[in-house]
Amino acid sequence: TVKDFTPITLIASSPMALVVHVAAPYRNLDELIAAAKAKPGELILGSGGIGSRGHLAVASLERRAGFKVTQVPYRGTSLITTDLLARQITMQMGTVFFVAPFVKAQRLRALAVTVATRVEQLPDVPTVAEQGYPGYDVNSWWGMLAPAGVPQPVLRQLNAKLREIYASPVMRDRLAQLGLNERASSPAEFTRFIAEEMDFWGKVVRESNITATE
Repeated sequence: TVKDFTPITLIASSPMALVVHVAAPYRNLDELIAAAKAKPGELILGSGGIGSRGHLAVASLERRAGFKVTQVPYRGTSLITTDLLARQITMQMGTVFFVAPFVKAQRLRALAVTVATRVEQLPDVPTVAEQGYPGYDVNSWWGMLAPAGVPQPVLRQLNAKLREIYASPVMRDRLAQLGLNERASSPAEFTRFIAEEMDFWGKVVRESNITATE
């Protein structure tokens, strides 16, 4: 559980994008949602599994827009994309840094990005919020944690050094190249962030009736 760990720092975050095959009939999010409503459960989402960020990001949108797709779990992001390119599934909710090259190569079509404002890697792709769902703002994120019970002096030292590393121009540039936003934080800020994420996604799971055997 979370209590088994000590949050050190949030590291980075990445927007996500909902993508379909470039030859799919859906030109925007509204068309995809309309198709999903017309054929409940027939459209297929490839995801990293029940409770993965891609799964929950779509579940949150399902709840707001009133549609339902079928989730198929995969063991890796590349396997999802392989099946999407082969048109074995309908859609993927992937991090922008992973799916953007396929979009730019015109092999996939991005229907929406998940954050509040458009992203540099896919500037022509509207946000979910722009397409009728204000307040929708979902990121993938990465952080660093230690086992529970780390002494405070050690925790402060680890946090200071990691924040120095991730705030450096070299690291920020490298993260930007990967489509990641640097988000180094204090342990207290990271602790609050985790609590807020658990509260938000817990509500999505409950209201969407998601179970481990969905």
